[in-house]
Amino acid sequence: MKMGKRQKFVLAVASAAGIMVLGAAALKHFTARNGRGERRPARYSGLPKAAREEISRDHVVRGGALIEEGRYKEAVVEGSKAIEANPDSRGAYMILAEAHQRMGGYSQTIEASCRILELSKTESGGTDVTAMYNHICFLELGGKRDEAIALLEDYCGKFPDSKGPPFFLPLERILKALKEVKGEHLYSRWTIPHWLNLHRDKPVQEQEIIKFLERHLEVFPEGKEYIVMLKEGKGIEYVIAHISVMMLEGQLL
Repeated sequence: MKMGKRQKFVLAVASAAGIMVLGAAALKHFTARNGRGERRPARYSGLPKAAREEISRDHVVRGGALIEEGRYKEAVVEGSKAIEANPDSRGAYMILAEAHQRMGGYSQTIEASCRILELSKTESGGTDVTAMYNHICFLELGGKRDEAIALLEDYCGKFPDSKGPPFFLPLERILKALKEVKGEHLYSRWTIPHWLNLHRDKPVQEQEIIKFLERHLEVFPEGKEYIVMLKEGKGIEYVIAHISVMMLEGQLL
C-alpha cells in the first residue's frame, strides 16, 4: 500500500499514548457492527482467513486513496467494509480514525483509536507506542486532555520508561508536556504537529496558522522559526516537512 502524506507524517513523527482497555461489551459492539452502526453481515463468514484479510486490505487501500482525495465519507465506507471482512485489521481502524479526524468527528476518531490500542497490545500487556501517541493527540484535540493525562499516568505507572523507536521520546515526557499546558484552548507541544498536519488540506489562511503558533510559543518555542518560514511564503507543507525531519533527527525532542 502506498502511503499518503498523512500516513508518512504520522510515521515520521512516530506519532496514541495511554492504554484504554475496552470492556467486553464495547469490543463486541465494535466487531459486530461496522463504522455506520449497522450489523456486520455474514457475507465473509464462509471464506478462509487469508481471503478475508486480502479483501480487507483492498478496502484499506481504497480508503487511503479516498482520504488523499479528500473524500472522507467514502473512506469511512471503505474502512467499514474492511472491518466487515477482518475485524482485527489495524489498517481499517486507522482509515476510520483518519477520515473522522479530517471531518472533525473526534468521538468516532477516539473510538477507532481505542480499538487500534487493543489490537496493538504486546504480550506484556503494553501497547504500540506510536498508536499510543496518536491516541493521546486525538484525545487532546477532542477536548479530553484530562482523560489523556489519566490514561498516561496509569500506563506510565505500569510500564515506566516506555519508549518506541530510537527517535521517539519516553511517554513520561509527553505526560509532563500535557500537565504543563495552561489554557483550555491550547495544546501540548507533541500535539501541535498533529494540528498542523490536520489543517494542511483545509482552506485555512496562513495568518491563522501563524496566530496558532504565536499562542503556543510558551510550550512550542520552535514555532518562532516556523512563523518566519510562513511569513516568507514557504507554506504549511514546507513547515510540516521541516518539523518531521527535525523530529526524526531528534532535534525537537
